[in-house]
Amino acid sequence: MPHEVRMPQLGMVQDSGVIVAWLKGNGDPVKAGDPIFEVETDKATMEVEAAAGGYLSGVKAAEGDNVPVGHLIAMIVGSEGEVEEVSTGASAPEPAAAPVVEPV
Repeated sequence: MPHEVRMPQLGMVQDSGVIVAWLKGNGDPVKAGDPIFEVETDKATMEVEAAAGGYLSGVKAAEGDNVPVGHLIAMIVGSEGEVEEVSTGASAPEPAAAPVVEPV
């Protein structure tokens, strides 16, 4: 079963992050815990690890892209044969944007 890779929320008020570098490419094998990309927020740059093992597929964000938290940016699939299917297939629907709450 494919595993979604989404932009994580690394800070309490973070609403997006910039993809600094992809450490794995489309079709590369990954193990759970392997760093797969670096993300920069307004406070820090951090590596983001794979939550599941398999093959990185369907990369949807390029280095330098500013990506909203929760946005689907890639998939991890179970076999090398699935890489092309997910990359060219229909993507999962994006989550609805969270309302912005202004401090009073």
